[in-house]
Amino acid sequence: MAAQYASPEALVQSIAAARNQVIDGWMPLAAGPQAPVAASWMSAVTSDAAKFAAQQASYVEQQTRLWGSILAGEPEAVAKPEPGDRRFAAKEWRENPYFDYLKQSYLIASRFLVDLVEGAALDGPEKERLRFAVKQWIDAMCPANFAATNPQAM
Repeated sequence: MAAQYASPEALVQSIAAARNQVIDGWMPLAAGPQAPVAASWMSAVTSDAAKFAAQQASYVEQQTRLWGSILAGEPEAVAKPEPGDRRFAAKEWRENPYFDYLKQSYLIASRFLVDLVEGAALDGPEKERLRFAVKQWIDAMCPANFAATNPQAM
């Protein structure tokens, strides 16, 4: 059963706090022994500053639309799962504002990362390694993988 919130602001604060906990947990991993490889990949991803800025602007615009629709109490389908993606088949992913937000925010962020990889200035095997690493991370971070963020597991 989803928690009840006294106000939309309380819901937004709870979502933001959960997001911050996830980021705080992953930051030490990013600074581990793989840091030099990650730094070279980041350089390749951001080498075209105008393209990178446009990708960031699109990401922020989509997240802003999603947050705005939640705060207005009028959910909008900003991002939809790919056809055949069964991870979000439960009706709660569509009907519960909290789970709908988690799903859509995850999908927006996932597509942003995939777009960054595809636009990276890397060749053959190096781009494949980056694709593989990003896909593994995206799949691992899916909210359907965690009991606290999966309505079916609850």
